[in-house]
Amino acid sequence: MTDTNKITERIRKLMEMTVGNGCSEAEALSAAQKAAALMREYNLTIDTVEISEKRTSSKTRGYGVIDDLWPVIAKCTNTSCIIETVGGLIWVKYIGKAPGPEIACYLREVCERAVKREVKIFHKSERYRRARSRRSRRRLSHDFTLALCFSLAQKLKILFSDQMCSEERERAIKVSEERLKPKKLKSRERSYSSEIAFQEGVSAADDINLAHAVNNGQAPRLIGGNA
Repeated sequence: MTDTNKITERIRKLMEMTVGNGCSEAEALSAAQKAAALMREYNLTIDTVEISEKRTSSKTRGYGVIDDLWPVIAKCTNTSCIIETVGGLIWVKYIGKAPGPEIACYLREVCERAVKREVKIFHKSERYRRARSRRSRRRLSHDFTLALCFSLAQKLKILFSDQMCSEERERAIKVSEERLKPKKLKSRERSYSSEIAFQEGVSAADDINLAHAVNNGQAPRLIGGNA
């Protein structure tokens, strides 16, 4: 952790010392004054302090069907989503007000595991194995994955509908652009040719319980802390 990160973390902890968190008014006031003094001393803005980032490793560079999910997760968690390549390793990074980035990375890993599991099951199906050419199999796999990811995206939007905040997200995007010149992940227009494979992907998504993953997972339960 760099010196700036250490100072930022110290300021965050001071800002958490509020009456609502169990501190006395005197303690809360003293903590606020110390936080303000540190911000002035190190020329830090409130955005620098409040906006955090977290990343998770990836094997794709942002062009695959599954990658269309990552910007959706960013929207649901009020974060900005970028892709980085560092030392030959690919990372999907989320930037935003805590605990948004942590939840986003957790959701990404949950969704990635679920998609890989369902695709693996589909590849064992009679329909997939009967496809004669490698090209036909790739197309079936593409259409299945497309439907699966599209359906998961809709689930995420419903699950986080009461927590999405355009102002917080715009703030996260602004900070990420100031800190970096990122390669942004954007959803692409995609088409499918096999209606049957597509519908099987939709059905597979129905079996994935994202609400359970959010409510019982290791990440914080909800962005806004609502019950």
